[in-house]
Amino acid sequence: MSLQPTSISTMSLLCDAELVTLWQQGTAEAFDVLYLRHVTGLVALAARKTGDRELAKEMVQDIFLDFFRRKSELDPEKSVKAYLYSAVQHRVYNYYREVLMRKKHEDGIARLWSAAATGTEQDLARRELEKAIQTGVNNLPEKCREVFVLSRQEHLPHKEIATRLNISVNTVEQHMRKALQRLRGSLQHYLPVVAVWTVGWFE
Repeated sequence: MSLQPTSISTMSLLCDAELVTLWQQGTAEAFDVLYLRHVTGLVALAARKTGDRELAKEMVQDIFLDFFRRKSELDPEKSVKAYLYSAVQHRVYNYYREVLMRKKHEDGIARLWSAAATGTEQDLARRELEKAIQTGVNNLPEKCREVFVLSRQEHLPHKEIATRLNISVNTVEQHMRKALQRLRGSLQHYLPVVAVWTVGWFE
């Protein structure tokens, strides 16, 4: 059956299932009503879980973007609220998992820089390590390299890097992950012995 409400104010009286049906039938405003109905609660939940309201807003925007893309796949009979709140929980879980992984990666890179800067009996290995690191950094994509240098050499926190480069913290984190992955690959390629010394650092 086709629903034909005449305005957003009328649609706001409908339940989520009816709004999904309208949306799938071509009434774009139905999505707007769903968004306005749930966005505040979703942001509040994500902010409580992460302690960062701006990050929470980004998470929720990503969730609604994914929800929008899945328009044709949605089952109107299933709870939209449950779907969206479950998506928030999943995003928060992934966020903390990525934070832990990033910390392991960054700790490993920090030890690598330290090893490169410290004189040892194996001076040749140290010079090779320095060269491999610098080569890897130079070969990073421009934005990746810029973020990495600000983080590792200027020791700026991700939030300050985001402000300086006018990008989101999530984008900074994505560039750091990409930089660390590429450095791992370049170090293993150019200096196999480093891969042995750093087993577990990049996992």
